[in-house]
Amino acid sequence: LSHEKSRIYFKLSQFLFRLGDHFIVHSHLNKQQMMDCYKINEHQISIIPHGSLDLHIRFKADISRLRKKFGLSPENRVILLFGAIRPYKGIDTAIRAFAETIKTIPDVRLLIAGRLWEDWNPYEQLIQDMNIEKQVIRHLDYIPSGDVHQFFEVADLCLFPYLHFDSQSGAGAAALSFRKPMIVSDVGGLPELVKDHRFIVPAGDWAALAGAMSFCLNDREILSGMASDAEAVSEQFAWPEIAKQTLTIYQQALK
Repeated sequence: LSHEKSRIYFKLSQFLFRLGDHFIVHSHLNKQQMMDCYKINEHQISIIPHGSLDLHIRFKADISRLRKKFGLSPENRVILLFGAIRPYKGIDTAIRAFAETIKTIPDVRLLIAGRLWEDWNPYEQLIQDMNIEKQVIRHLDYIPSGDVHQFFEVADLCLFPYLHFDSQSGAGAAALSFRKPMIVSDVGGLPELVKDHRFIVPAGDWAALAGAMSFCLNDREILSGMASDAEAVSEQFAWPEIAKQTLTIYQQALK
């Protein structure tokens, strides 16, 4: 299903999917949607997760230099909101949650990075209304693959506060590859990226998001545990296993 819930997209997909013999989806929700919305037989659908994006990792990255580049001090704890700026991403939810978090953690910073797919002005107005202009770092442009690592390297925590979502997140897969602590909303395949359910919050609930952010940012041990969880989850998203599963599906489809 399209992220913006386009009826035309749905109709075109309905036609396109009639041509498929077998379907690979990234999450259990996707499989259910294929069955419910497109009336595709359960046995024609296989679930294979979105692989972690280790290609973005740059070994021996100079994190101190990168933090200076973004205007960050060693004391700053950095929350990253990474990915295309689109209506369903919950940017306003993140901004409101951040404004609450900064009241108790003054050295925290919010780094918003991604290409604009919508008007930024309402978000900028919200930032000004919350009086957090100096604490929010904006990089509102397309980010080349070779630069992606810079944003994740400086981050202490990654947010995915999507309001609605139907699949698995490429940005989430990138966060996994860097073994970053994550807080996600309870939509689509996002909960599959996080082991600790304390860091899965209701979509659109900025107060719950702020509580989860403060809880983990105030305790380095909790952040470390979340990073370990990300490493454990990333093992389930390893490409050799994904390749093996995909090959098996092709072999069975060609019989």
